[in-house]
Amino acid sequence: MDHRRKSGPRRAISYQRFGGPGEGKKPLLLLHGGPGRPISDVGAFLNLPVGATLRAHYDIVYFDQRGAGASLLPEEKDPAYVKRHAQRYTVEQYVEDIEALRVALFGRERKVTVLGSSWGGFLGMEYVLRHPESVEAVMLGSFESTGRSTGDICGGFDRTLIAAEQRHAGLGGALARFRQAVADGKLLWHEGKPDQRALRLTDALGLALPYAMKARHAELAQALTQVVDGTPEGKALLEQLEPGEDVTVELGGSLPGHATYCQELMSTGYARQLAAEPPATLYCDNRAFARGLMKTCDGFRPRARFFDNGPRLATLRVPTLIFAGEKDPVTPWEPSSRTAALIPGATFILIDGGHSPFKEGGTCLANVVDRFARGERTFDLSCFRAEGGNGT
Repeated sequence: MDHRRKSGPRRAISYQRFGGPGEGKKPLLLLHGGPGRPISDVGAFLNLPVGATLRAHYDIVYFDQRGAGASLLPEEKDPAYVKRHAQRYTVEQYVEDIEALRVALFGRERKVTVLGSSWGGFLGMEYVLRHPESVEAVMLGSFESTGRSTGDICGGFDRTLIAAEQRHAGLGGALARFRQAVADGKLLWHEGKPDQRALRLTDALGLALPYAMKARHAELAQALTQVVDGTPEGKALLEQLEPGEDVTVELGGSLPGHATYCQELMSTGYARQLAAEPPATLYCDNRAFARGLMKTCDGFRPRARFFDNGPRLATLRVPTLIFAGEKDPVTPWEPSSRTAALIPGATFILIDGGHSPFKEGGTCLANVVDRFARGERTFDLSCFRAEGGNGT
């Protein structure tokens, strides 16, 4: 795959194809999230209700984006290398990778459907706005494109977690016990080892985040209880944590321990080092995304041109389906709704879930995707309302 600059190097992009030209199905490009976090098991994803529906209609191509998964070059594991070649990791380059893959696999005249969520949603919308002639339809989730989400991410994360603690008695009780155990110095990381240290409240964000992103509040409460009770499962969870530097953090207002997501990022020397780098790259291990969130805390809007597509959305004439989780703490649903409202004829669906709409949307979203693939543009959304979500 050629670099966008004529003098640039060639590189390999790893992809998997679920279908083929002989099946007569429409082509679809599946974009993973992150950035830099490929789908670990694409087959399992395609066995979800939404995935099975997609396979019935589409010749699906999934690829690891440059700097991620099987498309990660050995030298890209060195941040210094990536920094020296920042021009190879721009949004423009990621978009052109998608276009090159489309042409190579389907031909220059064949349009594709684009599917993605989270970073895949951001990137998918940027692609369709730059190459509308190449796109037949888009299905994107948990993102926004009006330039305003960068100021909402941290606040939305905090608001969602505060609400979860208040609404779920089990979680509230488990957090109270956890905070008290931390205050009493009873929770030890690497207990009995030379680097043993007492756990801090901010360290627990690494424990809470995987559950909170998917609104799995009961499981988070159980995990916290296991840690406090010192069960084998709890000790294993403690060992998996990667505590940050021992610095003072001014506590805010979200769980765990009332330290905000942004403040936790700011508390690590690693994050401060990333913030000092030129904000030009999107590369492996999610580093640039963390840097962008950090600068949001300081009032800086990273990649403003990438996010702020508001005026361009009204010119889009591609059938569009946008969905988001009502309890998503990473990308609040309101920005996704704002984005859909600016696209003529777009459909927005609110799912009763968190940051995994393909999984949490279940058969409700699968039915809408099925009808959308068949060319329908109006849908019965009563299924979502019955589950607690909504649709517009």
